[in-house]
Amino acid sequence: MTKGKAARVETVLLESSSETDLGVREANCQFILHTNVVEVIDAGTSDISDRQPRSIRIGSAPDDPRANASNDNRATVSYRIMRAGELEVWASGEVTAHDPLPDAMLLSHLMDQTANRVVSELREPR
Repeated sequence: MTKGKAARVETVLLESSSETDLGVREANCQFILHTNVVEVIDAGTSDISDRQPRSIRIGSAPDDPRANASNDNRATVSYRIMRAGELEVWASGEVTAHDPLPDAMLLSHLMDQTANRVVSELREPR
């Protein structure tokens, strides 16, 4: 890498959740990103008879404080970055987005935020 230039980050879509995916070796990946959609909360409609938020919780506890109602839809993604061939987590985090966007658009926006955070983590000197 040239001094003052950021490392180039390329993405490779993996078809499995296993680090033994052939794509890791074929593309000579140095890092593997695992993501998990933790929650998607739909704030509901403007229908007066249905003011309760509808939620889909994936892997969260019933008393999770993130499950509080709001006027915006909310989604959370957790991620962990691992070096290829290693078992320990190199870096990890969680990204939450609040927006009145429909769920599919909100998740797309959230994945963009997650990608930006991961690129920052990869470029940070360790």
